[in-house]
Amino acid sequence: MNIKVFPEKYKYISQNKRLLARYDKVNNGGYSTFDYVAVDVNGDKSLIKEIITFFEKGKIYSRFFLENGTIKRTNSYYHDGDILCIKKQTDDNNEYRELYKPIYINRKKKQKKAIICKRIIPKFSDGDNYTVNFSFTEYPIAQKDSNKKTFLANVNVDVVKDEEYETIKENAKIINAVQSENLDINLNDDFLPARIFGIRDIKGFGQLVNTFCERKGLSKMRIYTNLMDNDNDHNKNYTCIGQFGRHAFDSGADIFVSSSHLSNSSENLIIETAGHETDHALAYSLIGRLGEGISDYEKQSKIVLGELNPNEKEEAIRCKAADNNYVSAKKNVKEYLKNYLEERANLAAKKAVAEYKKERENYRFFSQFNDMF
Repeated sequence: MNIKVFPEKYKYISQNKRLLARYDKVNNGGYSTFDYVAVDVNGDKSLIKEIITFFEKGKIYSRFFLENGTIKRTNSYYHDGDILCIKKQTDDNNEYRELYKPIYINRKKKQKKAIICKRIIPKFSDGDNYTVNFSFTEYPIAQKDSNKKTFLANVNVDVVKDEEYETIKENAKIINAVQSENLDINLNDDFLPARIFGIRDIKGFGQLVNTFCERKGLSKMRIYTNLMDNDNDHNKNYTCIGQFGRHAFDSGADIFVSSSHLSNSSENLIIETAGHETDHALAYSLIGRLGEGISDYEKQSKIVLGELNPNEKEEAIRCKAADNNYVSAKKNVKEYLKNYLEERANLAAKKAVAEYKKERENYRFFSQFNDMF
């Protein structure tokens, strides 16, 4: 790549000093990839300038200029850290966001790749069903025979709304998906809706909860996912990041999650939260089917899910005993962690991570986009 691609303010840091460049020089003909150039002034790392250029079959598709790690671009955009977001309009005036992010594969070897994520959400009224169009692209570092990996999907979202309580549950279903030949995404993966929306997004976390509920035989129960007040339940030793509410509303229950938890915690912790809280949903459904429930959710469990088999009955009795002696973390963290309901939920949380990561190619490809929405 010729250094002359820099605009004037990038080209001449100082006319009296020699401009040095280091770059990956490749033949981009016929391949979809990206190239990276960095320049500095006599090795001064505080004056580093960078260019990332995306190629489609050898032709320039898009180009970004970075100054000390911050993306600079002349047309309309906003950026959050190293993620660049460009707002655009489709032909039918639906707004979509196109996000770009350069990331390291191996920092020691200074290998890089870049990813582009695009999501088109139509204009719709609250409570209406809608369809979201997704596009995910992974560009490899420019090298011989390299090519991008692309996954496209249309996702229908069925919105369940309780008019009296204005509570919404969204059930996502993939209606069409296309992937490039160099990808091996398992389209039968039941976590795919959660992966596509991104588990840091409340919509994606909601799909994660839906999948765990379905795996635990709770798909017929009314379990909703909502954001919680971050200061809802905490003391100096414990901060609540997720919560199961069996008394949320008539015949249903809520799984609450902290917005700061979705934004700041590791992926593993977010998955563990979904696994943990859905196990509480399962435990209290067992108590309800035992005939010992006190909430409408528990009583509804017996009607919807039916009688217990002998193994379920034994577990339900144990769960009920633990519920009778339950101490909240706000009152006593040690006693809270020793309670059987929390012990089994913590075990379910660890298993949840293993389940989510079992489809290795699906996890690897989509997890890199999680921070982008």
